[in-house]
Amino acid sequence: MFIRAADAASAGSPSLPLVRLFNAIQIISIILLVATLAAAYFSPLARRSATWFNFLGAWLVTSISFILTMRYQIGPEAGFGLCLFQSALIYAAPVLSSFSAVAFSIESYLVATRTLRHSKIPRRYIIVLLAVPYLGHLALFLGVLVVGLKSPYLVQRHETAMYCHVTTETPPRIAGSLVALAVILAFIMIGYTGRALHRNWQMSDPRTDMSREMCLLKSTLRFALFCLFPMTGVTMYLAQFQNSSASSDSIWVLIISSLPFWASIVFGLAESDITDAWRFWQKNRGEHYPEALELDVKAVSDKARYSSAGLEHSEASWRAS
Repeated sequence: MFIRAADAASAGSPSLPLVRLFNAIQIISIILLVATLAAAYFSPLARRSATWFNFLGAWLVTSISFILTMRYQIGPEAGFGLCLFQSALIYAAPVLSSFSAVAFSIESYLVATRTLRHSKIPRRYIIVLLAVPYLGHLALFLGVLVVGLKSPYLVQRHETAMYCHVTTETPPRIAGSLVALAVILAFIMIGYTGRALHRNWQMSDPRTDMSREMCLLKSTLRFALFCLFPMTGVTMYLAQFQNSSASSDSIWVLIISSLPFWASIVFGLAESDITDAWRFWQKNRGEHYPEALELDVKAVSDKARYSSAGLEHSEASWRAS
C-alpha cells in the first residue's frame, strides 16, 4: 500500500529475479483489474456501483504507478521528472485506494439502511464519495512534488531498483497514518452495515426472498476480509521503523505491491458473474446470478418495495381477521 523510504546508503545490490517478479505481479494485476472493470461495465451479468468501480480503479492506479520506470530499474536511472512523478504517485496511491475503500463501505451501509424504505441514495452523496478519495490523493501527490522540487537530491531510485522514491520519512509517515485511519473507518462502516442488514432481516416478511440482502452481506464480508490486507500492511510498516533491514526491503515491497493483485482476485476471479462475463462466447451463461445485483441500488430498492408490500399485506390480513 505504501513504501518506506529507506536509507539509500544501506542499499545492497538489487536482485534481478525479484525485480522481474515485481514487474510480473504489476502487469498481471493490471490485466486482471482491467478485465474485471471491463466485465462489470460492459456485461449485463455483472452490475456494480460507482464506488465499486472507484475502489478497483484506485488499485489499477497503484499498479500503473509501480511500473512507470520499468525501463530504468537496472542500469541508468530514470530522468528526474519521471522519477519524481512516480514517487509522488506511489506515496499518494495508498490514500486513494484506502479512502476509496471507505467510500465503498459507506455506500454499502447506505444501501443497507434504505432497503426497507425503498429509497435511492441521493446522487450528491455518490458524487462526494467519489470525489473525496481523489482530493486526498491530489493533496499528497502535490505535497511530494513540492518536496522533490525543493530538494531534488532526495529523489532517487530505491535500493531494490524497483521504483523511485524520496529519501525522507515524512511522505510514508503521512500515508501510513491516513491509511490506518481509513481502514479503521472502513471497519466501523462494515460493522454498521452488518447491523443494518440484521435489522432488515428481522423486519422483513419471512416469506420474502432475501437473496439480494444475502448478496450485500457476501459483498460486505468479502470487503472486510480484503481490508485485513492493508491493516496488516500498516502493522508491518510501523514495525519497519523499529527493526529496519535493507535486506528485507525487496520482500516487503513485493508483499505490499501485490495488494492490487489480490484485489483483482477477491473482486474479480472470485465472483462468478465476473468470470462468466469473460466467457462471452458461451450462450445461456449466468441467467440467474444474485451477484449481478450486488450493491445495485435500483435492484435493492425494487426488492425493498416488494418486501414492504408484503409487510403491508400481512398487516392488512391480520387486521381483517
